[in-house]
Amino acid sequence: MLKKVLIFVPVGDNCEALSWIKSFPKHPELDCSILLIHYGGNSGFHNEFKDPRIRVIRDKSPSKFEKFKKYVDSKTICVEDYDAFWIADDDIRIKQTDLLRFFDVFFQHNLEIAQPGCLGYAMGKQIVRRDSRYTLRYSNYVDGMAPMFSRHALFKCLHTFEESESGRGIDHVWAALLGNPLDKIAIIDESLMVHMKPSGKYYARFENSIQEQYGRIKQRYKTEVEKYYPWEGLVVYSSILNASCSPKNKLCREINNRLVEISQIGIHNLAKHLFSRGISIRKIKE
Repeated sequence: MLKKVLIFVPVGDNCEALSWIKSFPKHPELDCSILLIHYGGNSGFHNEFKDPRIRVIRDKSPSKFEKFKKYVDSKTICVEDYDAFWIADDDIRIKQTDLLRFFDVFFQHNLEIAQPGCLGYAMGKQIVRRDSRYTLRYSNYVDGMAPMFSRHALFKCLHTFEESESGRGIDHVWAALLGNPLDKIAIIDESLMVHMKPSGKYYARFENSIQEQYGRIKQRYKTEVEKYYPWEGLVVYSSILNASCSPKNKLCREINNRLVEISQIGIHNLAKHLFSRGISIRKIKE
């Protein structure tokens, strides 16, 4: 049977996501639908898409997760119609082949929550940084920038989507809400996504600061989370080696990651971002 996937992306007029959404390929084992929530200024944006799999809704409200829950509650999204849901930011760059492979691995390993391995900006959570030695790494954490949920996991976690306007903090909670399974939550390193914009650049659009949002979530869920792991105790439980990947030492892998980031983001923008965070070339070498 075909696995049915809903791809949900709030999009601007000229965002990174359009590069992989347009001419989205078909897959013999996947039935993908794409719901775009358009917040840009182009009133004719919806006319750019002729693919019947793509639906565009106009909505300028700021929160990706709140939007998703709103459309579930209104039955615009019927959860029972899909096997899994990929809820992505629009500043993610990913090859279509990597995205389809990500979906394949998700279903092959019966995962509940997952994300592709990530490079680029917003790598404060180093656990999600791509490690090309592996097909996937089982973890207790998947970042809110582009998580994929099984239907079961979505039902368990959906209520958190309206508890933090930016989504900040709720990604620390999801594993605990699922009972902290050791082989159901994963970073899928066989696929690569690149986060193209600095974290926090657009957080001013939210009524409450991200610090307040994060603190609110921590206060609400800390006791429940710490039944299983420390609040920020992000860990890899086990990994599956990528048989096609030749062994590389840590330095070689990091050099390769930096080359990918430079090619995608540009050395000037990347260097400016690193130095703005106080990360020197010496620290990178270390």
